[in-house]
Amino acid sequence: SPACFALAMMTLRMADGGSNSPHEKGETSVRALIGQLGQDARAFAKAEADYIRAELGARASLLIPAFIMMIVAGVLGLGALIALLLGMMLALAPQLGILGGTLVVTLLTVLIAFILYRLSIARFRAAFQAKDEI
Repeated sequence: SPACFALAMMTLRMADGGSNSPHEKGETSVRALIGQLGQDARAFAKAEADYIRAELGARASLLIPAFIMMIVAGVLGLGALIALLLGMMLALAPQLGILGGTLVVTLLTVLIAFILYRLSIARFRAAFQAKDEI
């Protein structure tokens, strides 16, 4: 843990004699204690920041491939939807002609998109209402 690391570093510094600790010089002034506290707090903050930076770096290396796979899955899903709509147009072409099949499939797709849009707007409005209005 970063706290243990900072504490270990402070202990090593004191053991090496490189500390300005008031206990080593026999000082008991408040100013010296506050100075040492400030140094220790900076060392702890630096250790904590280094730990968080390392943790985020490790997670980023795991997340980047996941995002790439998600984007590829979305592109493949969109391709499948286009193939489905094209297949529906071609299936309707013998009965309605190519233009008629295209028109029917396009209008149905736009209708479904409009209904989903309206439902999502209603959900957004409900989500952002004041708590007393719910």
